[in-house]
Amino acid sequence: MSKLKYKFKTEVKSGKSGYMLYAAVLAGIFCIAVLKTGGKEQSQTQTIVRPDYTDSADNIELEVLAEGEEKPFLVELEVSPRQYDAQQIEGIFDTVYEQILQEMVSGNESLSCVRQNLKLVTESQDYPVTAEWYSEDTAVIDTDGTVYNTEFEPGQKETVRLVLILKYGEYRCEYPIEAVVWEAQYDTAEQKQTGIVNVLTQLEKNSQEEVLTLPDTIHGMKVTYQSSPVQKSGILGLCGLLLVPLLLSFRKKEQKMQAEKRRKEQLTYDYAEVISKLVLLAGAGMTIRRAWEKIAGDYQKKPCGGKRYVYEEMVRTCAEMNTGVPERSAYERFARRCDTKEYLKLASLLSQNVKKGTTDILKLLEQESQSAFEQHKNLAKKKGEEAGTKLLFPMILMLMTVMAMLMFPAIVSFQTF
Repeated sequence: MSKLKYKFKTEVKSGKSGYMLYAAVLAGIFCIAVLKTGGKEQSQTQTIVRPDYTDSADNIELEVLAEGEEKPFLVELEVSPRQYDAQQIEGIFDTVYEQILQEMVSGNESLSCVRQNLKLVTESQDYPVTAEWYSEDTAVIDTDGTVYNTEFEPGQKETVRLVLILKYGEYRCEYPIEAVVWEAQYDTAEQKQTGIVNVLTQLEKNSQEEVLTLPDTIHGMKVTYQSSPVQKSGILGLCGLLLVPLLLSFRKKEQKMQAEKRRKEQLTYDYAEVISKLVLLAGAGMTIRRAWEKIAGDYQKKPCGGKRYVYEEMVRTCAEMNTGVPERSAYERFARRCDTKEYLKLASLLSQNVKKGTTDILKLLEQESQSAFEQHKNLAKKKGEEAGTKLLFPMILMLMTVMAMLMFPAIVSFQTF
């Protein structure tokens, strides 16, 4: 993109794209002029289309130029939607009334057998008509359609007169509707639960006694009660929340301990390899420090199968010696960071060699290499035994699966026999 931009600027400066730029500017001016001209032509029309019956009003700006005037003036006109006349709205009211009758029954059989709440809509989805409701007995049917029949006795019924008022602008029409409310039925578990909750709620509201006595029977159903251990659960939940940070801290400590354990195991496992490399390089004529730097440099060039802690510490030791730390102190720091008896012994041998200049350092390293090799073999053997132990449980599962496969046909044939 930057190259194209640079090329465009270069061509404009050199004059190669002058005609192209001039044509683009003219085209832009022409488009603006056409848009403005189109707007003026639209404002000069003598007709305005009203919004449809169900649409909202439109706000239109008109530039009006009176005869004899030079400049037009702006007029903001609100164009209301089309309106139904009296004959049309009468038919629409009847249509909406029929739709509301069908919807208000909801889950009931009919308006002559109301046992659940009614659906009293307040507006039509097809026409710009609003609805209002009035109930002559709000204790049985409320204006929102709620039916209060939980305390009805078996066979009891109440007839309630509802008034539906449909409105459209200045037009309105009232429709009386009668609904017969019967006692509530509790066939499903949800209906039973709703009925019991309503009765207990009403009982609590009507009672001001110190002790609230719960009924043994509700709507002909025998009920028993059991206090929920809310407080105890809350205390347990609070204790659980308080234990979460403690458990997380224990988990972090456990993860840290496991990581340190894996680090120590890796350091011990790599000890024999480090000693053998030192013996090989020292036997080839290198000094201990030069051999150390060679091993660390090879690791940095080609890491041995990922991160190895001992070689990381050797690289750090080389950096310390290059910054002026004495060679003996650097070896001792290396041993303290590794923190295993093997590397402490190695650091002791190397420190003595630096301090006293022992001539038999190669022999001592060879002896240490043999000991480390034996330790490496024992460690590998131990890991093999641990792996075999871990495989014991899957082998038991496989054995049980095979036994089940062998026994199943015999059991099936025995039952058939």
